[in-house]
Amino acid sequence: SIDDVNKAEVNTCTYIKALAINKIKVDIDGEEYVVKLISIKEDKSSYAIIDKVLSENQKLYLEYDSKKKEKDGTLLAYVYINEDKDMDSMLNYYLIKNSHATFEIQSPNIKHNYLMQKK
Repeated sequence: SIDDVNKAEVNTCTYIKALAINKIKVDIDGEEYVVKLISIKEDKSSYAIIDKVLSENQKLYLEYDSKKKEKDGTLLAYVYINEDKDMDSMLNYYLIKNSHATFEIQSPNIKHNYLMQKK
């Protein structure tokens, strides 16, 4: 529900660079992290689009779902470009909606699947 979305744990971070269509590098409180975009299928798509949408040192907001990180420490998140956390500012959704990336169910992180599948 939208209430669950609004109550979700959110981290503020700074964008560093894109690593793949479903991975970006960010800075959280002076430490670098890899963030895997939830619901984005890993493939060989060009990720240059991410650098067109985001700029270096841009402030981003990470919203977590049921599973927050992978065993290797990679964070799993929905990435927003504004504090309001509306769907139009979610990078994951933008990439799927504009056919830059392919939607993939990534259980247990399914909070926004109903919106992603509608694209």
